Amino acid sequence: MAGGNSKDLYAVIALTLLAIGGMLLEPSGGIRWSLLALPLVFILPGYALAAALFAKSHLGFAETLAAMLGLSLAASVVGGVLLNATLEGLDTVRWTIYLAGVTLGGCAIAARRRQRAQMVPARLVLNLGELLPLVAAIIVLVSAIVIAREPAAQPSAAFTQLWARPAAVLGQTAVEVGVYNSEFKKMEYKLEVRAGPVLVYESAAIALAPGETWEKLLTFQSQVSGDVQVLLYRMDQPDQVYRQAVSRSSVQ
Repeated sequence: MAGGNSKDLYAVIALTLLAIGGMLLEPSGGIRWSLLALPLVFILPGYALAAALFAKSHLGFAETLAAMLGLSLAASVVGGVLLNATLEGLDTVRWTIYLAGVTLGGCAIAARRRQRAQMVPARLVLNLGELLPLVAAIIVLVSAIVIAREPAAQPSAAFTQLWARPAAVLGQTAVEVGVYNSEFKKMEYKLEVRAGPVLVYESAAIALAPGETWEKLLTFQSQVSGDVQVLLYRMDQPDQVYRQAVSRSSVQ
């Protein structure tokens, strides 16, 4: 690691902010974001965590490289598993925010420890207190690899949510429908609403970037009895129902 100054940490923070800026410009994940995201996945979190863990010692090049890559991998895998377990799932925005948070948090801890420690140029000598963070990092890395090798514990994070529910509109049959895209890419859908065998509504193409939601309140002048069936199609598979939902029609 670097000596008493924090120029390396400033560089890490700057690259992290660039990656966040790329995500804001291309939330669906374009080529520019991908180029900026590579360091955020493979380098920056590990460097920041290593700087925080070993703030009192001087790691050589080989040790720094190993710690940087190992901790970056551990942070990425653990973060992917945790985000995948949330209701919103894993997408570009949450992935970037998580990795940026780990990186900036590591930089903050490293800067704090450097201010409180007197950095003396020396060869790498680890005492018991310095070995404990290294052991913890190794445990995290091994745990991340084990988790990543368990496919049953990692359901696919990519999904599309469709819902339909009755709505209160005076004198009319009304249904509120919505689509949420939690796929890893921009999706285009088409929506059909049927009352029994009768097609009562057909949408134009619905284009949604990852994390976006489309909602619409549908009202029908004539009374519709029974269930209202909502069918969602992908535009690249127009003949195959992708999602479906059913709502009991409501007339107020």
